[in-house]
Amino acid sequence: MIKEITDESINRIQTINDDFFLLQLILETKLELELKKVITAAKTKMFKAFKEKFTPAYTIEKEAFGAFRKELNKYDLFPRCDHVNKSFYTFTFMKIPTPIKQQIRKASGSIPEGVIDVVSEINADPFAKVLSDGVFDAVAEGGASALAMFDIAVLFNLRDENVEQFLKSHEIQLAKAITDQIESAIRFEILEGVRAGESIPQISKRILSVWDRPIQVSVPPRLGANGEIIRAGYSYALDVETWATTVARTETARGFIEGKLNGYRQTGVVKKVEFVVTPDERLCPSCAILEGAQFKINDAGGIIPVHPSCRCTFIPVIELDESTKATALDNVEA
Repeated sequence: MIKEITDESINRIQTINDDFFLLQLILETKLELELKKVITAAKTKMFKAFKEKFTPAYTIEKEAFGAFRKELNKYDLFPRCDHVNKSFYTFTFMKIPTPIKQQIRKASGSIPEGVIDVVSEINADPFAKVLSDGVFDAVAEGGASALAMFDIAVLFNLRDENVEQFLKSHEIQLAKAITDQIESAIRFEILEGVRAGESIPQISKRILSVWDRPIQVSVPPRLGANGEIIRAGYSYALDVETWATTVARTETARGFIEGKLNGYRQTGVVKKVEFVVTPDERLCPSCAILEGAQFKINDAGGIIPVHPSCRCTFIPVIELDESTKATALDNVEA
């Protein structure tokens, strides 16, 4: 039978929570910086591919080709003929002098095969790795914070089946969601620029704008064991930089809480946990309504974070007396 939790135990739990919360903030900052590095690297790689692969195409009418070729010879330029139409040729150049540009017109929709795929490709793997590493650290520290409440200095078991399942869960999906959206937007802007017959600098500005544009982030609903909705699904829009900040906070909190729940589970003495909010002016209605709610340990996963940048946590519903601590230590060491 679960003993009523006393004020002394609550104060002890809160002190440990406060100490580990500072560590959680450090992990958030570290993950945010790493995500922004990955974003910068992806952006740099994309522009490098754009400059290397995307060359302007020009058309010249067949009857004017002789004079056009004569002018090009002055500059030792020998264009590649991409295709021949009934009335004009299409050529591609890395560079072409302004006087020649004035005599020809830009071709619309002429892009070397596969160029858009190369330019728009954003590899999700670096995003997923940074997220997985960051969440791994958060899970480890969350588990350690749970064991610390029972005065247990044994290392938190990251090989636990529940921990491994969480670590493999949705980090790849999260990374793929952001990179797919960026890829799709870049592809659209390149095609629109080409269709409009825009210059390379103009198309470059188009794809640059993609990195500052809001992207949609969707969070599915959280379902209970019987299919009931514990937390409604929602979506929100963020620019890429803010996405990094918000995801770092949210995923670190998620990892920390999941680690804490699994730490409680490994003690073998915690059967229920209680939802605790941060009681200040930033407390939102969605979290306030859950204040004091108790959940079975196996039903609590995925409830926190309730929303992006959520600051809520769980505490064990158990009296932290010496007998309980001794049992918990035996179970962890077993």
